[in-house]
Amino acid sequence: MTGFGGTYTRAGAIRRSDQSAGARQVSGGHASGHSGPSGADKYTRRVNEASTPHCRVGVLGPVVVESASGGLVEPGGATSKALVVSLVLSHGPRSLRGIVDEIWQDAPPRNERAALQTLVSRVRATASDGLIISTPGGYRLGTAPEDCDLAAAQKARDAGRVDADGAGWPALARRTGCALELWRGEPGSDLGDMELAARLADLAAELFSDLTVLHARAMLGGGDGLGALDDLAAVAEADPLNEEIELLRLRAMVVCGTRNDALREFERFRRLLREELGTDPSAGLLDLQAELLQATRTGAPCGSGSG
Repeated sequence: MTGFGGTYTRAGAIRRSDQSAGARQVSGGHASGHSGPSGADKYTRRVNEASTPHCRVGVLGPVVVESASGGLVEPGGATSKALVVSLVLSHGPRSLRGIVDEIWQDAPPRNERAALQTLVSRVRATASDGLIISTPGGYRLGTAPEDCDLAAAQKARDAGRVDADGAGWPALARRTGCALELWRGEPGSDLGDMELAARLADLAAELFSDLTVLHARAMLGGGDGLGALDDLAAVAEADPLNEEIELLRLRAMVVCGTRNDALREFERFRRLLREELGTDPSAGLLDLQAELLQATRTGAPCGSGSG
């Protein structure tokens, strides 16, 4: 998955491209020099608009907002981006006090209201009209939930769970595949070391994992064991004791025709659980092991390809 600043991998890592100081223009993921900012542009950098389809606000990568021309731009500076993220995560009106605490943490400006008003004006100067709306006690985003990439991905995950419950594998594959393409980089990496960055990163990582697992279930349900294993490799590495992920990996191995590999993998995982947690595998994993052993003895096919 490519976008501004590098490639977001299924392992949840970003390989950033080298960038010089100042504004840079991006086309297809490759940066080129900019002649120099002027006016509102001094606070922004243009981004690859195709990376965030149909969204007016993007936080799944470098923070971007819709500009007056309809394109996507990065607000300049970590505090401007933090303002956008704070409003995204609030899911509604956010108080002045709450925004100040999230952006400036333990070192608030002397005149908090004036500082925040300046920050809001700076973002509004680069954003489309009505993107940030004043409320009696603070501010909110003036966008529909689906106009933010984070909310769109969350909606896709929730709908994908319904697809999975109904074994709607083609629809699930399409839905989760499109949602995973919303990631343009490492969420929160352009916010510095503020707690807001960690909140966004944790939320996005959990969402990315959920969508990846659902996509793997779609691959498995459609009989593509290799595709499922490819999906699951990174999430299994990130969460090595997750029994749901391990069960899917074993089923994918069976679909690939590597039953003996699945049995060896089960034993490896059982040892890991005992060493790390002092527990035994879940009933679902034990049932699958018994099924595999029975199929090995009888030579019968093992029907564990369900997602």
